[in-house]
Amino acid sequence: MTRFLAATVLAVLPCVSLAGTPVELALVGATVVDVGNFGETTADLADATVLIHDQLIAAVGPRSAIVIPPGAQVVDVHGQYIIPGLIDGFAAQRSQGQANAHLAMGVTTIVGMSDDRRGLLLDEEPQPHVKRLEDVIGYDLSGLDPPPQSIGEIRARGRRLSPTELTAYVDTKAWDGNTVLLLMYPLDIEQVRAVVAAARRHNIATIGELGHTSYIDAAEAGVQAFVHVSRIMGELAPVDLRRALADDPFPPDPSALRTQDETFLGSLGPNAPGVREYAAKIGRTRAAVMPTTTLYVSGTELDRHNPWATEIGALVDPHDVHAPLDPATGMQPRLLLKPREARDRALKEAAALMHAQSAFIGARVPFLAASGTTAFGVLPGDGLHWEMHLLKRLGLTARQALAAATENYAAVFGWTDRGRIAPGRLADIVVLAKNPVEDINNSRTIVHVYLAGRELNRAQLLRPPP
Repeated sequence: MTRFLAATVLAVLPCVSLAGTPVELALVGATVVDVGNFGETTADLADATVLIHDQLIAAVGPRSAIVIPPGAQVVDVHGQYIIPGLIDGFAAQRSQGQANAHLAMGVTTIVGMSDDRRGLLLDEEPQPHVKRLEDVIGYDLSGLDPPPQSIGEIRARGRRLSPTELTAYVDTKAWDGNTVLLLMYPLDIEQVRAVVAAARRHNIATIGELGHTSYIDAAEAGVQAFVHVSRIMGELAPVDLRRALADDPFPPDPSALRTQDETFLGSLGPNAPGVREYAAKIGRTRAAVMPTTTLYVSGTELDRHNPWATEIGALVDPHDVHAPLDPATGMQPRLLLKPREARDRALKEAAALMHAQSAFIGARVPFLAASGTTAFGVLPGDGLHWEMHLLKRLGLTARQALAAATENYAAVFGWTDRGRIAPGRLADIVVLAKNPVEDINNSRTIVHVYLAGRELNRAQLLRPPP
């Protein structure tokens, strides 16, 4: 019996019987796609049976080895492909239409955020499982009027919280398992170490989007993942530029700082000075990267994709999207308004960031798929499939790209209740008509979506809300 079967069948016996165990649902005949070991194992299970009970997967194994208990609803999925529900590690949800778009595209878990681009994170029904992203900036800003407008101003006017205070902050908040901490630009390394140590005690995942702390130092301190490839690669910028961006990571367009940043990022590539060595250092820590590549290519000529033309396009109100793309062309109107020199520079930046990520693949850095929706025109649900497609373009295999949106989250963040088709995990299941390992774009051929064991009416989800 293969390692995959030993891990997923309830008992290593000629036949698994669940007589007397209540089972509500049996999916019979599909191939269960293996996403284990960061997508490097290939032990797919053909002609499988998956049993579901009480929101969880009860058993997985060859049809010949699984006895379906009487009374279970049997769904014939012969010739189709079963993958875990997809996880989007950096996403928004500010309407029922956006929640429906996530679910219709098989996204059953999101790390959801609120910010000035994406708006408020809202609870909807139905919706994916939501793990809320909470910012940690490390400064007390109470009483400041007017409020600070930049990271530099936060550090200049705010009161720095000591490591002891930050430890107490994390302990006192006592976030549950549905929270992820985003460690932000103002934090220094002492503050990062304190937050990470406290978060680890509470089994809270940590993501870094840093400026005043080195990514290498943060990775060695135990930050589990880093978001946005431009921020991650910014550590290689000249010292003066790096310091300026740490204080002002969102320079206005146009500005001298924005031009310097685009010029630097456009010079990158896997063979640029220091890139491979930097990737190797990250790789040795086993921290993961969440490149959100969609945000950089959205609406450009690098990857012509119009999300409004997809099946979820009608579910999303353009007014709820930051910098929505042109519905007819899928292009960025704001990019087309730039002078030719600025447009070329921005395109070169996006291309270089795409190319440079091959160094992380070579260094065996784990990848986590995250769309960044709904910024820069990226739409819920569609954006994660687009991100997997881009990860394949970067150099991951289709299976590795699929693992980046599923099992890798269990491996990196310890979310072992989801991400794989295995007994004891949440019955978040997507059934596909075509094999995603042969072509990652087959992840869009969705036939069924199950959320905690309950099948969703996909046709109803795809109806535009009133």
